[in-house]
Amino acid sequence: VWGMIQIDNLEELTKGLSDREYTSVWADINNIIMDEIDHYEGFIRNFQDDMYTFAISRGALHEMEENGFKVLERIRKLPSPRQVPATISVGISENVGTVKEVSSRARAALDIALGRGGDQVCIMDGESTRFFGGNTAGVEKNTRVRARVVSQALHELMLDSDKILVMGHKREDYDALGGIIGVVAIARTLGKELRIVLSKETSAIDKMVTVLKEDEFWKEHIITVDAAKAWVDANTLTIVCDTHRQEMVAAQEALEISERRIVIDHHRRAADFVENPLLTYLEPTASSTSELVTELVQYAGGGVKLSKAEATGIYAGIVLDTKNFVQQTGARTFEAAAFLRRAGADIEKVKQLFIETFDSVQLRAKMVFEASRTEGIAISVAPEGLKDMMALAAQSADMLISNEDIEAAFVLYSLNDGGIGVSARSKGKVNVQVVMEALGGGGHRTVAGAQLQGMTIEEAKKAILEHALEALHSAEKEEEEQ
Repeated sequence: VWGMIQIDNLEELTKGLSDREYTSVWADINNIIMDEIDHYEGFIRNFQDDMYTFAISRGALHEMEENGFKVLERIRKLPSPRQVPATISVGISENVGTVKEVSSRARAALDIALGRGGDQVCIMDGESTRFFGGNTAGVEKNTRVRARVVSQALHELMLDSDKILVMGHKREDYDALGGIIGVVAIARTLGKELRIVLSKETSAIDKMVTVLKEDEFWKEHIITVDAAKAWVDANTLTIVCDTHRQEMVAAQEALEISERRIVIDHHRRAADFVENPLLTYLEPTASSTSELVTELVQYAGGGVKLSKAEATGIYAGIVLDTKNFVQQTGARTFEAAAFLRRAGADIEKVKQLFIETFDSVQLRAKMVFEASRTEGIAISVAPEGLKDMMALAAQSADMLISNEDIEAAFVLYSLNDGGIGVSARSKGKVNVQVVMEALGGGGHRTVAGAQLQGMTIEEAKKAILEHALEALHSAEKEEEEQ
Protein backbone atom coordinates (compact mmCIF):
# COMPACT_ATOMS: atom_id res chain seq x y z
CA VAL A 1 0.00 0.00 0.00
CA TRP A 2 1.43 3.36 -1.06
CA GLY A 3 0.42 6.68 0.46
CA MET A 4 1.09 10.40 0.51
CA ILE A 5 0.50 12.91 3.32
CA GLN A 6 0.26 16.68 3.12
CA ILE A 7 -0.04 19.16 5.98
CA ASP A 8 -3.05 21.18 4.75
CA ASN A 9 -2.44 24.51 6.37
CA LEU A 10 1.23 24.84 7.39
CA GLU A 11 1.36 28.39 5.99
CA GLU A 12 -1.71 29.52 7.97
CA LEU A 13 -0.40 27.79 11.12
CA THR A 14 3.03 29.41 11.03
CA LYS A 15 2.44 32.83 9.45
CA GLY A 16 4.13 35.51 11.56
CA LEU A 17 5.85 33.02 13.89
CA SER A 18 9.53 33.22 14.81
CA ASP A 19 11.90 30.54 13.47
CA ARG A 20 11.86 28.81 16.86
CA GLU A 21 8.04 28.76 17.02
CA TYR A 22 7.84 27.57 13.38
CA THR A 23 10.21 24.68 14.11
CA SER A 24 8.26 23.74 17.25
CA VAL A 25 4.91 23.63 15.41
CA TRP A 26 6.36 21.65 12.50
CA ALA A 27 8.17 19.21 14.83
CA ASP A 28 4.95 18.46 16.78
CA ILE A 29 3.08 17.59 13.57
CA ASN A 30 6.04 15.67 12.13
CA ASN A 31 6.44 13.55 15.26
CA ILE A 32 2.78 12.44 15.23
CA ILE A 33 2.95 11.53 11.52
CA MET A 34 6.23 9.62 11.94
CA ASP A 35 4.98 7.83 15.08
CA GLU A 36 1.80 6.73 13.27
CA ILE A 37 3.64 5.06 10.38
CA ASP A 38 6.37 3.66 12.67
CA HIS A 39 3.64 2.10 14.86
CA TYR A 40 2.52 0.06 11.83
CA GLU A 41 6.15 -0.76 10.88
CA GLY A 42 5.94 1.19 7.65
CA PHE A 43 8.41 3.22 5.60
CA ILE A 44 8.03 7.03 5.54
CA ARG A 45 10.06 9.95 4.16
CA ASN A 46 9.51 13.70 4.46
CA PHE A 47 10.46 15.20 1.05
CA GLN A 48 9.14 18.78 1.49
CA ASP A 49 8.26 20.80 4.58
CA ASP A 50 4.62 19.77 4.30
CA MET A 51 4.79 16.55 2.22
CA TYR A 52 5.45 12.89 3.06
CA THR A 53 5.40 9.63 1.16
CA PHE A 54 4.97 6.26 2.90
CA ALA A 55 4.47 2.54 2.33
CA ILE A 56 2.67 0.14 4.68
CA SER A 57 1.28 -3.40 4.57
CA ARG A 58 -2.34 -4.07 3.62
CA GLY A 59 -2.94 -5.45 7.10
CA ALA A 60 -1.73 -2.16 8.60
CA LEU A 61 -4.14 -0.24 6.35
CA HIS A 62 -7.08 -2.36 7.46
CA GLU A 63 -6.11 -1.79 11.11
CA MET A 64 -5.95 1.98 10.48
CA GLU A 65 -9.42 1.87 8.90
CA GLU A 66 -10.85 -0.07 11.85
CA ASN A 67 -9.45 2.59 14.19
CA GLY A 68 -10.96 5.38 12.08
CA PHE A 69 -7.56 6.97 11.28
CA LYS A 70 -7.06 8.47 14.73
CA VAL A 71 -4.01 10.35 13.42
CA LEU A 72 -6.34 13.01 11.96
CA GLU A 73 -7.77 13.71 15.42
CA ARG A 74 -4.33 13.70 17.10
CA ILE A 75 -3.10 16.33 14.64
CA ARG A 76 -6.22 18.49 15.15
CA LYS A 77 -5.79 18.45 18.94
CA LEU A 78 -2.26 19.89 18.80
CA PRO A 79 -1.98 23.30 20.51
CA SER A 80 -1.42 26.08 17.98
CA PRO A 81 0.11 29.55 18.65
CA ARG A 82 -2.38 31.12 16.20
CA GLN A 83 -5.42 29.17 17.46
CA VAL A 84 -5.82 27.52 14.03
CA PRO A 85 -6.20 23.71 14.24
CA ALA A 86 -3.56 21.82 12.26
CA THR A 87 -4.95 19.33 9.73
CA ILE A 88 -3.48 16.80 7.32
CA SER A 89 -4.73 15.08 4.16
CA VAL A 90 -3.81 11.52 3.25
CA GLY A 91 -4.03 9.81 -0.15
CA ILE A 92 -3.67 6.01 -0.21
CA SER A 93 -3.65 3.53 -3.08
CA GLU A 94 -3.84 -0.28 -3.04
CA ASN A 95 -4.66 -3.15 -5.44
CA VAL A 96 -3.57 -1.25 -8.56
CA GLY A 97 -0.62 -3.12 -10.14
CA THR A 98 2.88 -1.79 -10.67
CA VAL A 99 4.71 0.42 -8.18
CA LYS A 100 4.51 3.29 -10.69
CA GLU A 101 0.73 2.91 -10.99
CA VAL A 102 0.12 2.61 -7.25
CA SER A 103 2.25 5.70 -6.48
CA SER A 104 0.46 7.69 -9.20
CA ARG A 105 -2.93 6.71 -7.77
CA ALA A 106 -1.78 7.70 -4.26
CA ARG A 107 -1.04 11.20 -5.60
CA ALA A 108 -4.47 11.28 -7.25
CA ALA A 109 -6.10 10.18 -3.97
CA LEU A 110 -4.29 12.99 -2.12
CA ASP A 111 -5.55 15.50 -4.71
CA ILE A 112 -9.11 14.28 -4.11
CA ALA A 113 -8.71 14.62 -0.32
CA LEU A 114 -7.36 18.16 -0.74
CA GLY A 115 -10.09 19.00 -3.25
CA ARG A 116 -12.71 17.99 -0.67
CA GLY A 117 -11.38 20.51 1.85
CA GLY A 118 -8.62 18.50 3.53
CA ASP A 119 -8.53 16.95 7.03
CA GLN A 120 -9.36 13.54 5.61
CA VAL A 121 -8.13 10.28 4.16
CA CYS A 122 -8.96 9.15 0.61
CA ILE A 123 -8.32 5.47 -0.24
CA MET A 124 -8.42 4.29 -3.87
CA ASP A 125 -8.35 0.50 -4.19
CA GLY A 126 -8.75 0.12 -7.95
CA GLU A 127 -12.50 -0.50 -7.74
CA SER A 128 -13.88 2.02 -5.27
CA THR A 129 -12.91 5.16 -3.37
CA ARG A 130 -13.36 5.40 0.41
CA PHE A 131 -13.18 8.46 2.67
CA PHE A 132 -12.49 8.99 6.36
CA GLY A 133 -12.54 12.25 8.33
CA GLY A 134 -13.47 15.57 6.78
CA ASN A 135 -14.73 16.99 10.08
CA THR A 136 -13.10 20.42 9.85
CA ALA A 137 -14.36 23.31 7.75
CA GLY A 138 -11.84 24.44 5.12
CA VAL A 139 -9.79 27.57 5.80
CA GLU A 140 -10.48 30.39 3.36
CA LYS A 141 -7.35 31.44 1.47
CA ASN A 142 -6.65 35.16 1.88
CA THR A 143 -4.42 35.32 -1.16
CA ARG A 144 -5.78 35.58 -4.68
CA VAL A 145 -2.61 34.28 -6.33
CA ARG A 146 -4.29 31.09 -7.50
CA ALA A 147 -7.23 33.04 -8.97
CA ARG A 148 -4.79 35.17 -11.00
CA VAL A 149 -2.84 32.12 -12.21
CA VAL A 150 -6.03 30.24 -13.17
CA SER A 151 -7.39 33.32 -14.96
CA GLN A 152 -4.21 33.57 -17.04
CA ALA A 153 -4.29 29.84 -17.84
CA LEU A 154 -7.98 30.07 -18.80
CA HIS A 155 -7.18 33.03 -21.07
CA GLU A 156 -4.38 31.09 -22.82
CA LEU A 157 -6.56 27.99 -23.36
CA MET A 158 -9.35 30.15 -24.79
CA LEU A 159 -6.90 31.87 -27.15
CA ASP A 160 -5.78 28.44 -28.45
CA SER A 161 -9.39 27.39 -29.16
CA ASP A 162 -11.54 28.01 -32.23
CA LYS A 163 -14.79 26.97 -30.53
CA ILE A 164 -15.85 27.24 -26.87
CA LEU A 165 -18.83 25.51 -25.23
CA VAL A 166 -19.94 26.59 -21.73
CA MET A 167 -22.33 24.64 -19.50
CA GLY A 168 -23.37 24.09 -15.89
CA HIS A 169 -25.06 21.14 -14.20
CA LYS A 170 -28.44 19.63 -15.06
CA ARG A 171 -31.38 21.55 -13.59
CA GLU A 172 -29.29 24.71 -13.40
CA ASP A 173 -29.60 27.05 -10.45
CA TYR A 174 -28.53 30.69 -10.23
CA ASP A 175 -24.98 29.78 -9.15
CA ALA A 176 -24.48 27.56 -12.21
CA LEU A 177 -25.88 30.36 -14.39
CA GLY A 178 -23.66 32.93 -12.65
CA GLY A 179 -20.61 30.78 -13.38
CA ILE A 180 -21.65 30.46 -17.02
CA ILE A 181 -22.16 34.24 -17.37
CA GLY A 182 -18.68 35.05 -16.00
CA VAL A 183 -16.91 32.54 -18.25
CA VAL A 184 -18.91 33.69 -21.30
CA ALA A 185 -17.95 37.32 -20.60
CA ILE A 186 -14.24 36.39 -20.73
CA ALA A 187 -14.62 34.25 -23.90
CA ARG A 188 -16.72 36.89 -25.67
CA THR A 189 -13.94 39.48 -25.28
CA LEU A 190 -11.61 37.20 -27.29
CA GLY A 191 -14.07 37.04 -30.20
CA LYS A 192 -14.22 33.24 -30.25
CA GLU A 193 -17.06 31.15 -31.69
CA LEU A 194 -19.07 30.47 -28.57
CA ARG A 195 -22.17 28.57 -27.44
CA ILE A 196 -23.96 28.24 -24.08
CA VAL A 197 -25.88 25.02 -23.46
CA LEU A 198 -28.71 24.82 -20.93
CA SER A 199 -30.42 21.58 -19.88
CA LYS A 200 -34.08 20.87 -20.60
CA GLU A 201 -35.11 21.65 -17.02
CA THR A 202 -34.23 25.30 -16.41
CA SER A 203 -37.39 26.43 -14.59
CA ALA A 204 -35.37 27.57 -11.55
CA ILE A 205 -33.49 30.17 -13.66
CA ASP A 206 -36.11 31.06 -16.28
CA LYS A 207 -36.59 34.60 -14.93
CA MET A 208 -32.90 35.47 -15.32
CA VAL A 209 -32.56 33.71 -18.69
CA THR A 210 -35.48 35.79 -19.98
CA VAL A 211 -33.70 38.98 -18.86
CA LEU A 212 -30.43 37.88 -20.51
CA LYS A 213 -32.21 37.05 -23.78
CA GLU A 214 -33.24 40.68 -24.12
CA ASP A 215 -29.66 41.03 -25.37
CA GLU A 216 -29.27 39.63 -28.92
CA PHE A 217 -25.95 37.98 -28.00
CA TRP A 218 -27.57 35.70 -25.40
CA LYS A 219 -30.61 35.06 -27.57
CA GLU A 220 -28.41 33.81 -30.42
CA HIS A 221 -25.83 31.83 -28.44
CA ILE A 222 -27.93 29.74 -25.99
CA ILE A 223 -28.52 26.28 -27.50
CA THR A 224 -30.17 23.00 -26.48
CA VAL A 225 -28.45 19.81 -25.35
CA ASP A 226 -29.09 18.13 -28.74
CA ALA A 227 -27.77 21.15 -30.65
CA ALA A 228 -24.64 21.15 -28.46
CA LYS A 229 -23.96 17.51 -29.31
CA ALA A 230 -24.13 18.35 -33.03
CA TRP A 231 -22.03 21.55 -32.69
CA VAL A 232 -19.15 20.29 -30.55
CA ASP A 233 -16.05 18.48 -31.86
CA ALA A 234 -12.93 16.94 -30.30
CA ASN A 235 -11.04 20.28 -30.32
CA THR A 236 -13.85 22.34 -28.78
CA LEU A 237 -12.88 23.82 -25.41
CA THR A 238 -15.69 22.76 -23.07
CA ILE A 239 -15.98 24.64 -19.78
CA VAL A 240 -18.09 23.15 -16.95
CA CYS A 241 -19.31 25.41 -14.11
CA ASP A 242 -20.68 24.54 -10.64
CA THR A 243 -20.15 20.78 -10.91
CA HIS A 244 -17.19 18.48 -11.44
CA ARG A 245 -19.12 15.23 -11.80
CA GLN A 246 -19.37 13.97 -15.37
CA GLU A 247 -22.82 12.44 -14.93
CA MET A 248 -24.26 15.73 -13.63
CA VAL A 249 -23.25 18.09 -16.47
CA ALA A 250 -26.01 19.64 -18.60
CA ALA A 251 -24.79 18.05 -21.86
CA GLN A 252 -22.89 14.86 -21.01
CA GLU A 253 -22.65 13.56 -24.60
CA ALA A 254 -21.21 16.87 -25.82
CA LEU A 255 -18.66 16.82 -22.98
CA GLU A 256 -17.60 13.28 -23.93
CA ILE A 257 -17.03 14.31 -27.59
CA SER A 258 -14.79 17.21 -26.54
CA GLU A 259 -11.23 16.27 -25.55
CA ARG A 260 -10.37 19.71 -24.11
CA ARG A 261 -12.15 20.34 -20.79
CA ILE A 262 -12.03 22.87 -17.97
CA VAL A 263 -13.78 22.53 -14.59
CA ILE A 264 -14.65 25.50 -12.33
CA ASP A 265 -16.44 24.51 -9.13
CA HIS A 266 -16.71 25.16 -5.38
CA HIS A 267 -18.10 21.79 -4.22
CA ARG A 268 -15.98 19.37 -2.23
CA ARG A 269 -14.46 16.87 -4.60
CA ALA A 270 -16.25 13.58 -5.30
CA ALA A 271 -14.58 10.44 -6.66
CA ASP A 272 -16.24 10.59 -10.11
CA PHE A 273 -14.50 13.67 -11.53
CA VAL A 274 -14.76 14.92 -15.14
CA GLU A 275 -12.14 12.88 -17.02
CA ASN A 276 -8.80 14.42 -18.03
CA PRO A 277 -9.47 18.16 -17.56
CA LEU A 278 -6.84 20.53 -18.95
CA LEU A 279 -7.49 22.93 -16.08
CA THR A 280 -9.30 22.48 -12.77
CA TYR A 281 -10.26 25.36 -10.47
CA LEU A 282 -11.82 23.70 -7.45
CA GLU A 283 -12.08 25.83 -4.29
CA PRO A 284 -14.26 24.19 -1.61
CA THR A 285 -13.75 27.16 0.74
CA ALA A 286 -15.35 29.59 -1.76
CA SER A 287 -18.99 30.54 -1.18
CA SER A 288 -20.04 29.87 -4.76
CA THR A 289 -18.87 29.30 -8.32
CA SER A 290 -20.15 32.83 -9.02
CA GLU A 291 -17.58 34.17 -6.54
CA LEU A 292 -14.79 32.26 -8.28
CA VAL A 293 -15.66 33.47 -11.79
CA THR A 294 -16.00 37.06 -10.54
CA GLU A 295 -12.34 36.90 -9.51
CA LEU A 296 -11.42 35.32 -12.86
CA VAL A 297 -13.19 38.21 -14.65
CA GLN A 298 -11.24 40.72 -12.56
CA TYR A 299 -7.89 39.15 -13.52
CA ALA A 300 -8.77 38.31 -17.14
CA GLY A 301 -7.48 41.62 -18.51
CA GLY A 302 -8.29 42.79 -22.01
CA GLY A 303 -11.18 44.92 -20.81
CA VAL A 304 -13.77 42.27 -19.91
CA LYS A 305 -17.07 44.13 -19.57
CA LEU A 306 -20.19 42.88 -17.83
CA SER A 307 -23.59 44.25 -18.77
CA LYS A 308 -25.95 45.20 -15.93
CA ALA A 309 -27.99 42.04 -16.54
CA GLU A 310 -24.84 39.85 -16.48
CA ALA A 311 -23.54 41.43 -13.25
CA THR A 312 -27.01 40.90 -11.74
CA GLY A 313 -27.01 37.23 -12.80
CA ILE A 314 -23.64 36.54 -11.17
CA TYR A 315 -24.64 38.47 -8.04
CA ALA A 316 -27.80 36.31 -7.82
CA GLY A 317 -25.57 33.20 -7.83
CA ILE A 318 -23.65 34.46 -4.78
CA VAL A 319 -26.90 35.44 -3.00
CA LEU A 320 -28.36 31.96 -3.62
CA ASP A 321 -25.41 29.90 -2.40
CA THR A 322 -24.66 32.10 0.63
CA LYS A 323 -28.35 32.27 1.64
CA ASN A 324 -28.16 36.06 1.39
CA PHE A 325 -24.56 36.35 2.67
CA VAL A 326 -24.97 34.36 5.90
CA GLN A 327 -23.59 30.92 4.94
CA GLN A 328 -19.98 30.02 4.01
CA THR A 329 -19.25 33.71 3.46
CA GLY A 330 -15.67 35.01 3.59
CA ALA A 331 -13.94 38.32 2.98
CA ARG A 332 -13.47 37.45 -0.69
CA THR A 333 -17.23 36.89 -1.06
CA PHE A 334 -17.93 40.51 -0.13
CA GLU A 335 -15.09 41.75 -2.36
CA ALA A 336 -16.63 39.87 -5.31
CA ALA A 337 -20.09 41.29 -4.47
CA ALA A 338 -18.64 44.82 -4.30
CA PHE A 339 -17.08 44.39 -7.76
CA LEU A 340 -20.40 43.21 -9.19
CA ARG A 341 -22.26 46.15 -7.63
CA ARG A 342 -19.78 48.52 -9.26
CA ALA A 343 -20.41 46.67 -12.54
CA GLY A 344 -24.12 47.51 -12.24
CA ALA A 345 -25.68 44.54 -10.43
CA ASP A 346 -29.30 45.44 -9.67
CA ILE A 347 -30.25 44.36 -6.12
CA GLU A 348 -33.93 45.09 -6.72
CA LYS A 349 -33.86 42.75 -9.72
CA VAL A 350 -32.20 40.07 -7.58
CA LYS A 351 -34.99 40.44 -5.00
CA GLN A 352 -37.55 39.93 -7.77
CA LEU A 353 -35.74 36.76 -8.91
CA PHE A 354 -36.17 35.25 -5.45
CA ILE A 355 -39.65 36.57 -4.74
CA GLU A 356 -42.10 33.84 -3.73
CA THR A 357 -45.74 33.18 -4.50
CA PHE A 358 -48.28 32.76 -1.72
CA ASP A 359 -48.77 29.14 -2.83
CA SER A 360 -45.06 28.32 -2.47
CA VAL A 361 -44.97 29.79 1.06
CA GLN A 362 -47.95 27.62 2.02
CA LEU A 363 -46.35 24.53 0.47
CA ARG A 364 -43.14 25.11 2.39
CA ALA A 365 -45.04 25.51 5.64
CA LYS A 366 -46.89 22.25 4.89
CA MET A 367 -43.61 20.37 4.28
CA VAL A 368 -42.14 21.70 7.52
CA PHE A 369 -45.34 20.79 9.43
CA GLU A 370 -45.34 17.22 8.07
CA ALA A 371 -41.64 16.54 8.71
CA SER A 372 -40.70 13.59 10.94
CA ARG A 373 -37.95 14.01 13.54
CA THR A 374 -35.60 11.38 14.96
CA GLU A 375 -32.79 12.42 17.36
CA GLY A 376 -32.32 15.80 15.70
CA ILE A 377 -32.66 14.46 12.14
CA ALA A 378 -35.69 15.88 10.28
CA ILE A 379 -37.02 14.32 7.07
CA SER A 380 -39.90 15.64 4.96
CA VAL A 381 -41.42 14.65 1.60
CA ALA A 382 -42.68 17.21 -0.92
CA PRO A 383 -46.05 16.69 -2.67
CA GLU A 384 -45.81 15.42 -6.26
CA GLY A 385 -46.45 17.32 -9.49
CA LEU A 386 -45.24 20.76 -8.38
CA LYS A 387 -43.22 23.30 -10.37
CA ASP A 388 -39.77 24.42 -9.15
CA MET A 389 -39.67 21.45 -6.78
CA MET A 390 -35.91 21.57 -6.36
CA ALA A 391 -35.98 25.20 -5.13
CA LEU A 392 -38.97 24.54 -2.84
CA ALA A 393 -37.27 21.50 -1.30
CA ALA A 394 -34.08 23.49 -0.66
CA GLN A 395 -36.05 26.33 0.96
CA SER A 396 -37.99 23.86 3.13
CA ALA A 397 -34.74 22.24 4.29
CA ASP A 398 -33.42 25.71 5.18
CA MET A 399 -36.56 26.37 7.24
CA LEU A 400 -36.22 23.03 9.06
CA ILE A 401 -32.56 23.59 9.92
CA SER A 402 -33.35 26.99 11.42
CA ASN A 403 -35.08 25.17 14.32
CA GLU A 404 -33.13 24.77 17.54
CA ASP A 405 -33.77 21.02 17.94
CA ILE A 406 -32.74 20.03 14.39
CA GLU A 407 -29.12 19.16 13.54
CA ALA A 408 -29.73 18.02 9.95
CA ALA A 409 -32.71 18.23 7.60
CA PHE A 410 -33.53 16.26 4.44
CA VAL A 411 -36.38 17.04 2.03
CA LEU A 412 -37.27 14.48 -0.65
CA TYR A 413 -39.03 15.32 -3.92
CA SER A 414 -39.94 13.47 -7.13
CA LEU A 415 -37.89 13.97 -10.31
CA ASN A 416 -39.35 13.94 -13.81
CA ASP A 417 -37.33 10.83 -14.73
CA GLY A 418 -38.90 8.81 -11.91
CA GLY A 419 -36.03 9.27 -9.48
CA ILE A 420 -36.01 10.98 -6.09
CA GLY A 421 -34.21 14.26 -5.41
CA VAL A 422 -32.88 15.08 -1.93
CA SER A 423 -32.00 18.50 -0.48
CA ALA A 424 -29.85 18.20 2.65
CA ARG A 425 -28.90 20.87 5.20
CA SER A 426 -26.91 20.79 8.43
CA LYS A 427 -25.94 23.16 11.24
CA GLY A 428 -22.39 21.74 11.05
CA LYS A 429 -22.29 18.84 13.49
CA VAL A 430 -23.60 16.33 10.91
CA ASN A 431 -21.56 16.26 7.71
CA VAL A 432 -24.36 15.99 5.13
CA GLN A 433 -21.84 15.72 2.30
CA VAL A 434 -20.76 12.33 3.65
CA VAL A 435 -24.41 11.28 4.13
CA MET A 436 -25.29 12.22 0.54
CA GLU A 437 -22.12 10.65 -0.88
CA ALA A 438 -23.14 7.33 0.65
CA LEU A 439 -26.23 7.57 -1.58
CA GLY A 440 -24.43 8.71 -4.74
CA GLY A 441 -24.73 12.47 -4.18
CA GLY A 442 -22.42 15.09 -2.72
CA GLY A 443 -21.97 18.77 -1.89
CA HIS A 444 -20.62 20.59 1.16
CA ARG A 445 -20.46 19.83 4.85
CA THR A 446 -23.61 21.90 5.57
CA VAL A 447 -25.34 21.92 2.15
CA ALA A 448 -25.62 18.82 -0.04
CA GLY A 449 -27.96 16.86 -2.26
CA ALA A 450 -28.48 13.64 -4.21
CA GLN A 451 -30.59 12.13 -6.96
CA LEU A 452 -31.65 8.58 -6.10
CA GLN A 453 -32.74 5.96 -8.64
CA GLY A 454 -34.49 2.61 -8.18
CA MET A 455 -35.83 3.39 -4.69
CA THR A 456 -39.25 4.11 -3.26
CA ILE A 457 -39.77 7.16 -1.04
CA GLU A 458 -39.93 4.95 2.05
CA GLU A 459 -36.71 3.14 1.14
CA ALA A 460 -35.01 6.49 0.52
CA LYS A 461 -36.19 7.87 3.88
CA LYS A 462 -34.92 4.76 5.67
CA ALA A 463 -31.49 4.88 3.97
CA ILE A 464 -31.07 8.62 4.64
CA LEU A 465 -32.04 8.29 8.31
CA GLU A 466 -29.63 5.37 8.79
CA HIS A 467 -26.65 7.26 7.34
CA ALA A 468 -27.59 10.55 9.04
CA LEU A 469 -27.88 8.95 12.49
CA GLU A 470 -24.54 7.23 11.96
CA ALA A 471 -22.95 10.61 11.15
CA LEU A 472 -24.66 12.27 14.15
CA HIS A 473 -23.57 9.57 16.61
CA SER A 474 -20.01 9.69 15.23
CA ALA A 475 -19.90 13.49 15.71
CA GLU A 476 -21.30 13.22 19.26
CA LYS A 477 -18.75 10.55 20.14
CA GLU A 478 -15.92 12.76 18.88
CA GLU A 479 -17.23 15.71 20.94
CA GLU A 480 -17.27 13.53 24.08
CA GLU A 481 -13.68 12.41 23.48
CA GLN A 482 -12.55 16.03 23.19
